[in-house]
Amino acid sequence: MVKYQAEKIEKTRGIPMKKRAIALIAAAVMILSLFSACSSGKKSGAAVIEKNIVSPSVSKTNFGFSNTAREKLLSVCVNNMTTLYFDEKTFSIGVYDSGSGKLWRALPENESGENAAVLSLKVLVGNDEYTLDSQSDSVAQGNAKYDLGNDGVTVSYGFQKKLGEKDISITVPVRFTAADGMLVSSVDCKSIEVNGGAVIEELSLLGFFGADSDGKSGDFMLVPDGCGAIIDTAQKADKFDNISLSVYGGDPSLGESDFDEVYVPTFGKKSGNGAFVALVESGDAIAKINAEKALKKSGLNRVWTAFEITQTASDGEKTYVSDSSYDGFVSVSYRFLSGDNANYVSMASACRELLIRSSVLSMNERTVSQSEGFPFELTLVASAKLKGSSRRNEEQKVLTTLSQARDVISFLRSKGIKNIAVRLKGLFEGGLLQNNFSSATLFSSVGTKKELEDFMDYAKSQNISVYADVGLFTASNPNADGAVKISGKSSEKKLELLKNDFVSSEVSARFSPAEKIEKNANSLIAALRGFGFDGVSLSDAGNVLYSDHTKKNGSTRDTIKKTVALQCAALSSSKKVMVGGANVYALKYASAVSGLSNTAKCAKNELCTAVPFVQSILHGYVDYSHTAFNKTKNSENAFLKAVEYGAVPSAEMYFLNFGTDEKKDGFYYMNAANNAQQYYERASAAFSDLRDKKITAHRKIRNGVFCTEYGSSASVYVNYSKKDVTVGGVTVEAKSFVRVG
Repeated sequence: MVKYQAEKIEKTRGIPMKKRAIALIAAAVMILSLFSACSSGKKSGAAVIEKNIVSPSVSKTNFGFSNTAREKLLSVCVNNMTTLYFDEKTFSIGVYDSGSGKLWRALPENESGENAAVLSLKVLVGNDEYTLDSQSDSVAQGNAKYDLGNDGVTVSYGFQKKLGEKDISITVPVRFTAADGMLVSSVDCKSIEVNGGAVIEELSLLGFFGADSDGKSGDFMLVPDGCGAIIDTAQKADKFDNISLSVYGGDPSLGESDFDEVYVPTFGKKSGNGAFVALVESGDAIAKINAEKALKKSGLNRVWTAFEITQTASDGEKTYVSDSSYDGFVSVSYRFLSGDNANYVSMASACRELLIRSSVLSMNERTVSQSEGFPFELTLVASAKLKGSSRRNEEQKVLTTLSQARDVISFLRSKGIKNIAVRLKGLFEGGLLQNNFSSATLFSSVGTKKELEDFMDYAKSQNISVYADVGLFTASNPNADGAVKISGKSSEKKLELLKNDFVSSEVSARFSPAEKIEKNANSLIAALRGFGFDGVSLSDAGNVLYSDHTKKNGSTRDTIKKTVALQCAALSSSKKVMVGGANVYALKYASAVSGLSNTAKCAKNELCTAVPFVQSILHGYVDYSHTAFNKTKNSENAFLKAVEYGAVPSAEMYFLNFGTDEKKDGFYYMNAANNAQQYYERASAAFSDLRDKKITAHRKIRNGVFCTEYGSSASVYVNYSKKDVTVGGVTVEAKSFVRVG
């Protein structure tokens, strides 16, 4: 067994462990810390503890709510429709939005029975985890102070507590500024002071901003779950599962299995005729978006972000705590909307502006090209591993040779599908997951390099773009170096592939060490130059983010996020880049997005509804597709969802036919082509001139009937129901759609 270079702290009492149980983390995981130390100056290492969760002492004070009249608050600065106020009694802030006439407060206006606070911390002292909040543990104790500036206020929350047997001291300066009609809340983690042996695990900022207990009709909270979701705050419920979403998903290199699809680090809330949308601009890779709903008897409607300042991980028995902590900035920007703009599509538009302002998306709004005609995304699977074959002796099965790929494309073009973007999957040794690309070679059974050149010549003559589907930091080579090691083995993540009895439904991907990502990108650039592809389809960079501790000091998710963004830029300098998934750090240089989610996990609750929030950010900026229609249970509904959400149609095919008389192979191109033709013709007729238009509105007309507006002139009505529906004099047939304008 691998020994841990860390002191084992003995158990003191029974423990409820952290909810997420992840695989045993070996020495490299927690010995080499994710972050540079922000306070302790200790050697890089890890503490191994059996953590006790200590219930916070509930000491109700009148500092946990704020009902002071606006006229009696201290006006800090006024600009562009907003005024930043400071409450000298509660050391909290408020923002007055003149558009809605609403004062958004950092604390609820009435006592809620909860420990509401501007700032809260989870801290470890020895084996024990405590929760501290700014109101009960700092303001009420007289340990908070503030400093006014021209554009805002800095509040230093001091915590002087005896926790267990130790006297601890923590000071957290929080900066609130207002400019350009926005509120920005931030903490420079280098300025946090911690003494007495405490470790800050998590920092929650403005966790009660805009919180209320009674929502009105039409009010909601927005969370970035999948495509985006709204939580109805008007309806009361007996029970609602609180939401906690890891931005960019869980960390697979630590064995985390909670792969939330969170593409954009954002959240929001609508209340009456006012709304806000917030974007995590710094610290997004260590952030979680949380939401709680007021129930019939108690609670508040609130949505906020928390930051994992010090990484912890559990193997189900012990918790491993990094000996150093994040020392960068964490910041959240809030944009306010009112009136007709207080809706989730306008929130998406404001979010896009924030992303452009912060240079996450292109400075100049890039629009898709109309000249090439309406696109169709085709994934051609060249080879894959047979299901059931042993891991050590998996057989790589050829599904489409290069000459057969040409036949497939010719067949689709004969059916009127002209503008095809082709993703070639499984083209290299290793099948659907290639070996490390620095040594990747064409799978000889698929075709020779000469046959690839001939195929590319044909594609160019037909004005077809061909993308080589590869992983920027994953490889299937069993001898490849892994990132973080788990029980002495390289970290692996199960990746869902083709849902077909004859093709492996999952494979294990190994993550490259962080220092090899740039090398991988350089190898990709060189290989693409030699193979002549139009572009590269990155299967992993847009939907997976991990950390790496195999080297001294390690690489944080934040570091790898920035590295991936830089390599996407490098790749795009010579080739087009398509990304799988839509993690925003990978989108600035993307020409297309594949496999964007059109669902939300929380939508299983009737009070939570999936909405095209992410699609509203991206439409007109970049083309995107959803899951290929023939990989879904109901291809017609999948097509209608693509119409409703403005996605281009897509299909996944291969040449080999696995079908029998009893069972039809839905991936065999002859079987998939008829639906592909039908969907393409219908979508092309309706959307060929809308690709560069923004989504300006989306609403539910009635059960099963929705309307999406583009620009100021076109509306598309989609009817999922089994009966024809008439809306505003327009009849929408069952299981169909109609464009007006």
